[in-house]
Amino acid sequence: MKGREALERGYEPIITEQLTLYPYLSFSGNKGVPFLELYRYEEAFSFFLVKHLLHSCNATEKDYIIDPFCGSGITLFTSCIEGIPSVGFDALPFACFLSQTLPLFLSLHERGLRDTWNAVRRTVKSCDPAPVAADIPLVQAAFPQEILVTLRKMKTAFSGLPAPYSSVFFYLFFSILEECSTFSRIRRHWKHIKDKKPLNPFSAIEKKVTMVERDIAKMRKFSIRKQILPSVHQADSIHHDWSVDLPRKPTLLITSPPYVDRVDYTQTYALEMGLSFIGDFGEFKELRTRFLRSYMGSPPSGEVSLHPAVREVCEALDSGSASSRIIPMLTGYFEDMNHVIETWYSRLAHEARVAMVIDNFSYQGIEIPVDLILCDMAREAGFSVDTIVVVHYKKAIQGQGDPLRESILFWKKD
Repeated sequence: MKGREALERGYEPIITEQLTLYPYLSFSGNKGVPFLELYRYEEAFSFFLVKHLLHSCNATEKDYIIDPFCGSGITLFTSCIEGIPSVGFDALPFACFLSQTLPLFLSLHERGLRDTWNAVRRTVKSCDPAPVAADIPLVQAAFPQEILVTLRKMKTAFSGLPAPYSSVFFYLFFSILEECSTFSRIRRHWKHIKDKKPLNPFSAIEKKVTMVERDIAKMRKFSIRKQILPSVHQADSIHHDWSVDLPRKPTLLITSPPYVDRVDYTQTYALEMGLSFIGDFGEFKELRTRFLRSYMGSPPSGEVSLHPAVREVCEALDSGSASSRIIPMLTGYFEDMNHVIETWYSRLAHEARVAMVIDNFSYQGIEIPVDLILCDMAREAGFSVDTIVVVHYKKAIQGQGDPLRESILFWKKD
């Protein structure tokens, strides 16, 4: 394993550029795709990027695709439309719900959706309010009391619906929470917005039902092969042996793991989690321990053998209070990712392919070549590194240092 300069020299021959892919790297690339504008999951990449990766990896219906950080389920949804079996894992129960539910929209009919909504909306006011994790501060602060009570009653009403409508209406329920609140999610953080007027939940769901009806009509223009619904499992991001849940070894892994960007995803999705997926604040805090250590306040590593480039970065950071929190995050993140990559190698099928979207970062002007470090770890685990495709160069934090790569890594299990 090598330091940063040696990594750059060593991997330079296989670094290529495909900058035209950049618009499809984010959720905004899903504009106009049926059902993918219903809920904004900022960490998601686009349907078209997954289609490109499937094509680049020569995927066929004989493959078995895995996304071990499935998030909102775009990889699984696209694989479903392409007729390729797939499986997803995520530590966030809300992400598992999204991934499991999104393909269900493909089976809906306009009339059935509209009739179900017209029937259930008449029952909401007579329902008892469903329980929520009221001790999570954001849950109590985000809504006027009348709106919170209405949302809790909707939750009760939607729970009584038959499949797939119960899941579908809960999907729409989560998609309206931000616009029904006095808060907005800005760069993954919740912020109270002065003078914001929350939308009435009934009006918000009505709007979403109309969007779904429009998207059902749009789907007639899509060429869909035989749909194979994905299986989705909640699991620890690091230590779960996902092979026990699978009928066979995956042949293609497409994913984007959490970036080492200081974001705590339990906080990003605290409102959704507090309204449905956890019982109290203690359970909410415990959930953090199942994630990659990519967030500030990550528990420190023990005595571990650091990759030389990671050690180099940590030694270069100053000794200020910010660094005292960044360094444990960096060492923990790369320790976790090394374990994850080793698990992938041991559990994927022979000659399986990997396509992974990743960003580089810098702190205090010191660049962290995440893409090259992960490639080096992959080689150490046994993968061959085929190519590193740069899709964008972004500005470093506070303009310090050279532009940072956003890349897609392609590996193969030999």
